[in-house]
Order: sequence, then structure tokens, then C-alpha cells
Amino acid sequence: VFLPKYQVFSTAAGAYQIIWPTWSGLCKQYSFPDFSPECQDEAAVALIAEKKALGDVMFGDLKSAVQKCSSIWASLPGSTAGQRTESFAAVEKVYTDNGGTLA
Repeated sequence: VFLPKYQVFSTAAGAYQIIWPTWSGLCKQYSFPDFSPECQDEAAVALIAEKKALGDVMFGDLKSAVQKCSSIWASLPGSTAGQRTESFAAVEKVYTDNGGTLA
């Protein structure tokens, strides 16, 4: 889809805005049968684990997890993808509002 605000095309889709090349690779690696919410959740966990940030999430070190995952999700603070990023405070609020706990 074309995003006029950023003058770019994007294939980002789903709850985690995973782009097509990433999803395609994950499907080959993990044999996801579809793009269901459950498969998207599993894919997001796989991406977080790939960046060695799963322990950070589990232990509530959100700052470290965000730093490690900013190359995957363009809207995270520290991303160099060239699009708008959220503040760490905004990410932390969404995280805790949805049941995430901090160390």
C-alpha cells in the first residue's frame, strides 16, 4: 500500500505491522499456516527472541528490549528506518496498559 504521508510503499500488516519479506522468512522458518492472530503473536515472539530480547521482556527490562528490537519495528525509539518513532514513554505506557510489567 502507498503511504502518502511518507511517500513510500509498505507491506506492513497485522497486529505487529510485519513486512512481507520478514513474514515470508518466518513462514519458511516456522511453517506458520496462516496470518491468524495466534500466528502473528508467535511470529512477534520469534522476532523478539531473534534479537535476543525475549529475556529482557520476560524480566521487565523494556528499555533494553526496545533498543534491541528497534531495527525490526520502525516506530520504536532508536529506529533508523526514517519514519516517525514513538517516545519511550509512549511505548512504556502501551506496554504497561496491556499488562506488561517492569523490573
